[in-house]
Amino acid sequence: MSEFIQKPSEPANNIVAWGFPGCDALSDDSLRIKFGDFEVQPMDNDKVIVYLDGLVFVDGVLVEGSSGLPSVPSNNNNHSIPLPSTTTTLEDQPTDQEQQLQESQQSSPTEELRATVALCNQTIADLVDKKLLKFEKAQRGIFKKRSVSHHRERDDVIRVLNRLSEESRQVVKIHHDMACQLKIKQRDQTILKKAVTSFGKEIKSNSAARRVMKDDLGSKTVQCRELENQLKETNSRWNDRLAAKEQECQRHKKKEMNMTHLLRENSQTLDIVTSELNNAKTKMTSLLEDNQQLKIEMTSLQITADKTEYDLQNSLRFKINYKLKSLSLNPG
Repeated sequence: MSEFIQKPSEPANNIVAWGFPGCDALSDDSLRIKFGDFEVQPMDNDKVIVYLDGLVFVDGVLVEGSSGLPSVPSNNNNHSIPLPSTTTTLEDQPTDQEQQLQESQQSSPTEELRATVALCNQTIADLVDKKLLKFEKAQRGIFKKRSVSHHRERDDVIRVLNRLSEESRQVVKIHHDMACQLKIKQRDQTILKKAVTSFGKEIKSNSAARRVMKDDLGSKTVQCRELENQLKETNSRWNDRLAAKEQECQRHKKKEMNMTHLLRENSQTLDIVTSELNNAKTKMTSLLEDNQQLKIEMTSLQITADKTEYDLQNSLRFKINYKLKSLSLNPG
């Protein structure tokens, strides 16, 4: 059987390497679990080989001579040896578990296997308590939404598990579930990494857009300040114009008040002049009447004077004629 066995390379410290049919090999030290190197490979004739800390399991049975361990007969299989205490360890393991492992080395293979299963169960319980591994959820959804090849691998796993003993089946099932859970965790980490990457790209694009918006805001701020300064200058000019207009209006108002006062004075003066004109008109009327009367009197006087002159001329003519007659009568 050793011809089918190819021992994997030695794992690094604190590195967990898992593998199983349908699951790619992956490495993850974020859980800080030191299970050593665990790998499951399919073999011919529906055989399954498991590497665990230098030990080799075929169909859940430890192969004799692996890791240089002595061959010890077992109750279930002539090719199995007791499972050593180095199969599964944890960093910072409590002292009581180390004592339990040391005591399990001196017990039968079945008790050692049960101790290993208990330790695996305790480890899984710790992982569940720490919310680092959702074991039950992985068990319920481990074979959901798988392809035909995955279903075939599931049937192979179930067929292999049916041939194993109860203890070996539990160990292989635990390792299988944990390997699949770590695969799911790696997938979630990949999705999270992609999400973080896309989020980082979005942040970068948002940062670039924010920088562009900041530059635009800066230019808009400068434009707003320029417009504000222009508005202040325009407002100042309009205020000066308004003040000048108000002063001009005050001057016009004062001038209007002066004109109103002058109009009032002129109105009073006009009333006085009108009254004087009326008085003068009355006087002129009376003077005209007196003048008319004087004209009448002068006309009568002129008539009288003309009559007197006519009388005088007649008298003078009469006297001249008389003298001429007297001279003619008395020459010398």
